Amino acid sequence: MIARLALTGLLATALPAQAAEPLRAERLWVREAPPVAKVLAAYGRLCNDTDADIVIEGVAAEGFARAEVHRTVEKDGRTSMRHLRSLTVSANDCVALEPGGLHVMLFDPAGPLRAGDTVSFIFSLAGRDPVTLAVPVERQQDHHDHHQHGHGHEH
Repeated sequence: MIARLALTGLLATALPAQAAEPLRAERLWVREAPPVAKVLAAYGRLCNDTDADIVIEGVAAEGFARAEVHRTVEKDGRTSMRHLRSLTVSANDCVALEPGGLHVMLFDPAGPLRAGDTVSFIFSLAGRDPVTLAVPVERQQDHHDHHQHGHGHEH
């Protein structure tokens, strides 16, 4: 009995208390918008600290009708958004989400969000369990990112 308890104790200390998530957020934030805004956006970096590529197959955000990964594209002098069905984060690398490039679009919020609020994102990953990340809502001026772009809907 004592030997079994000792072995159990050794195994418990040898195993990590909690496995690290395969997808990590780095400075990920949702831009605060006016209370009447129907579309918001999230920016920052999504990082993969594993030795294998991670494929994001979808995203959901608590309090929004839907969320999608988009890429801003310019063609013939016009800027538009392209919904990406999947996004690969290469092994041991990060993907930048920024105005004028890749970003997460958030549609039809259940209510207004203010700086200091938090949005839970659930990223669906190919062949892995989903990852939930808590993302703060912040004002644009809280970031030193002052890119401007006009394309028909507000970020």
